[in-house]
Amino acid sequence: MIDTFSRAFVGYKLPQSVGTALAEIQMTLKRKVIADLRWNDPSEFVLNMCPLGDTMTIDKLAMIPSMIEPAIRGCGPITLTLQGLEGLPNNVQPRYVCMKIGGNVQRLMTLQGAIQRVTGQFTGPQEGRGFQPHIVL
Repeated sequence: MIDTFSRAFVGYKLPQSVGTALAEIQMTLKRKVIADLRWNDPSEFVLNMCPLGDTMTIDKLAMIPSMIEPAIRGCGPITLTLQGLEGLPNNVQPRYVCMKIGGNVQRLMTLQGAIQRVTGQFTGPQEGRGFQPHIVL
């Protein structure tokens, strides 16, 4: 039995209509861009809000929903839009293609910060660019 997961994160599962639109964009890109890019399965499209560390036990993972619920309770709806494509780690030599997120990004970043604060015991200090709202295709 598996008792740990690697690369766990808190994420928002996209509505089916958004996932379908992104899958169509992905299919078009696969036909027209560099073959060396890595692609996610459309069923795995998610707005990643907060990494939880490289290794997470099942017991700790089970604690996450009750930890983040108070942080997200008063947030209310956030209107977001799909803004365009970018390469990761950069546009010159991308390994992945991402859909940038627009709309009420400031509220999304506030929500992400609240989630990050309550899950910080699992994540440790964050490195890199900080929270970048996008969906990896």
